[in-house]
Amino acid sequence: MHRLPKNIDLSFFVNKELFSVSISAHELILNFDDAISINVSSRIGWLSVNGNHDTYEDFSKAAPVVLTLLHDIVISAKGDTDGTLALTFRSGVKLEFYDTEDRYESYVIKNGDQFIAV
Repeated sequence: MHRLPKNIDLSFFVNKELFSVSISAHELILNFDDAISINVSSRIGWLSVNGNHDTYEDFSKAAPVVLTLLHDIVISAKGDTDGTLALTFRSGVKLEFYDTEDRYESYVIKNGDQFIAV
């Protein structure tokens, strides 16, 4: 597990639109404005506006909920030292990315030329 660095600044996500989602058998790719992306190969969590919570390891099952976030705007991005990244969208939905892999990256954040492997 690679974890997120303590005191990481994730403000570059704020006010960015999710404009594309790619889903394959073992990877989920979220592309935002300004060359920001997240490549996910582990479990994600979904927290709806009404409080429902689901987790997904099978990205084909996550597709219906993740696709509802297309064109939504990130209003908050928070990281935890356990490796969890939480993005809250204008719609009120929260998407979480978990650091669940010991030997491999669970997800990789790309911000322009900067890479953050977790």
